[in-house]
Amino acid sequence: FGESVILEGVSEDIVIKEEDKEPICTSIHYILTNCSPPPTSLNLVDVKAKVDKSQVKEMEAMVQSQAVILKPESDKDEALLKILIMGENNHFPLLTYLVDTYHRYRLLKYQELYDQLDKKEGQKQKLKFIGKKFHKGVNLTDFMKKCHALQEINRKKKT
Repeated sequence: FGESVILEGVSEDIVIKEEDKEPICTSIHYILTNCSPPPTSLNLVDVKAKVDKSQVKEMEAMVQSQAVILKPESDKDEALLKILIMGENNHFPLLTYLVDTYHRYRLLKYQELYDQLDKKEGQKQKLKFIGKKFHKGVNLTDFMKKCHALQEINRKKKT
């Protein structure tokens, strides 16, 4: 238990007595092994995307009390709340996975553009290329159109 990374991280904020370390580690191990699926078993295509109004109201109250910064400014903007609900309903952090996937996509696009830029000769050509390609940027809409799992979720939602 003295080598526990989790306890080490927690102990930066609080003092843990030596006799409490074993029950804490046992509890954490139990939760991690029994309460969440392994990441490799997740398939976004199989995500249950149906969300009802009562779930939105419950999540809105939870977000208001725990993470007010995530609360939408408009009562009509429920997209973020629905993503949180879908993740909760399917027992995995969907919002975290979507943000991670989007950032990986952006890095991939950046690398592709960098590789193209590297092939350009001369400073003037490079500046023109940067002006054309990077001005547009990599937007979320482009990502949504190309993400197979999100397309499947939207298709399921419409049926």
